[in-house]
Amino acid sequence: MLFPDLKRYVFFCIMLSFLSCGQQPEKPGNNQDISLGIANKTVLFESANNGTAQIQLKLLPDGSLRFTMETIPQPGTEERSEFISREGHWEKPDSVFRLVFQQKNLVLESLFDESFDSGNTFVLINDSTVHIPVTAREVWIWGVPCERYIY
Repeated sequence: MLFPDLKRYVFFCIMLSFLSCGQQPEKPGNNQDISLGIANKTVLFESANNGTAQIQLKLLPDGSLRFTMETIPQPGTEERSEFISREGHWEKPDSVFRLVFQQKNLVLESLFDESFDSGNTFVLINDSTVHIPVTAREVWIWGVPCERYIY
């Protein structure tokens, strides 16, 4: 026989291609479709370094939410840093996160200002409720982009 190992090589290639059918590579956590994979995980929208504010919006697995924001004083002014911390709860009816803030003295219209929302990443429902699509990879809060993380 001219190529004695050719049969083994062809057999090995066929078996390898057969065994690899239907397998899909896993995606990293931050790129997954969160509408399917948020059970028992925290969803965090967090601002990157910027000169305006440090912002975190945490959606915790128990259905509670925590919002914190610390403003950054502008150079050359007498502004002071301000810290805001609020709580509430969230749920996921269909394809949105429904956020309900408990404290009524939080002005959601200034935090979730539609004039800064270039990608339609939220809908202000009333003075205590905001909807964010579960597919949103970033949300603009107080004019600052906040990227989504899942852990």
